[in-house]
Amino acid sequence: MATQAQIDANRANAQHSTGPVTPEGKLASSQNATRHGAYSTQTLIPGEDPAERAALLTEYQKACKPVGPLESHAVDTLTDCKWKLRRLTRIEDATYSLYTITLAEELAALPDDPNIHLAYMLQYDAINSKMLKRIPQQEARLHRLYAQSMKELRALQAARHAESKDATSVVTNQTQSDSETEPLHPCDPPLAADPNPPRQAEGPRIEPGEIQ
Repeated sequence: MATQAQIDANRANAQHSTGPVTPEGKLASSQNATRHGAYSTQTLIPGEDPAERAALLTEYQKACKPVGPLESHAVDTLTDCKWKLRRLTRIEDATYSLYTITLAEELAALPDDPNIHLAYMLQYDAINSKMLKRIPQQEARLHRLYAQSMKELRALQAARHAESKDATSVVTNQTQSDSETEPLHPCDPPLAADPNPPRQAEGPRIEPGEIQ
């Protein structure tokens, strides 16, 4: 069990190990775990163009036309998933190309024996195919998140359109009701006179000389 003196010493030492302090140091420290970027949760990794990422976001905003923070968040998630799927495709293609080049060079150094080449390829695949097996898992996760975000966006927009339609219907009905019950405004033009007014009933005609 640690003594109180050891505990105090550990606390004092911890004050001298607070990690990077400057913004540059913190940024560099945040990249320590980033090697190839296949499993990175960061939006951008070294080598990716921020302008290209911004252009992709603009495309999704124009296509989806989000309104409000909730719809905007869903569009941001869609863009992020699409960006990372493109990243995985590039990494997968580059990995296959590298494997092919490296394997061909190493096979060339082996004896010209098909059995030896086959055994080496099996061993090579077992050692180096870990990433290639994990990439489809990452792609499946991103596809699920993409589909979920698209579903949420459509639900939000459907609810917004329904509320807008209901509000418009209420205003229209109220306007029609007001026009039927309210008297004419003093600024409204007078009603046109009826060109064929109803005739009043006439009494019996009295001829001159008749007794009334």
